[in-house]
Amino acid sequence: VNIINDMRVCPKCHTKLKYNYVRYHHIGNAYCPNCDFKSPEADFRVSNIDFENEN
Repeated sequence: VNIINDMRVCPKCHTKLKYNYVRYHHIGNAYCPNCDFKSPEADFRVSNIDFENEN
């Protein structure tokens, strides 16, 4: 599998990042197993989608 991630290593300690999930081959939720670096929390969250009424 050829997956391209936004970041492969931690910008603080240069340890290889782990991902809780990856979407669209490059967007995901990453964290460093060696230090406290992690992806920021989302500002918004979708909780209810009405596909029939498109809202």
